[in-house]
Amino acid sequence: MAAYLKTHKANGCCAAHSIAEVYATMTRLPGRQRMSSKQALHVLDQTRERFTIISPDEQDYYSAISSALAQNLVGGTIYDTLLAECAR
Repeated sequence: MAAYLKTHKANGCCAAHSIAEVYATMTRLPGRQRMSSKQALHVLDQTRERFTIISPDEQDYYSAISSALAQNLVGGTIYDTLLAECAR
């Protein structure tokens, strides 16, 4: 939590896809841990305020998938590949 609180747009970023993943996870947690859509959106608003949101353009997206194919990566591994592309 301390690292999160020190983060701001100049020193932290978040992949756009991760925003959707956070929303999906927070709104499907079991029992009392589950957030309402409105609560999850509040978390995403805070994330957008604190982090620079990174999204590959169409060419980078396609190149990352082509690279995964060349490395015989399949299934959900593609999402890790796309996150790595955002980090680049």
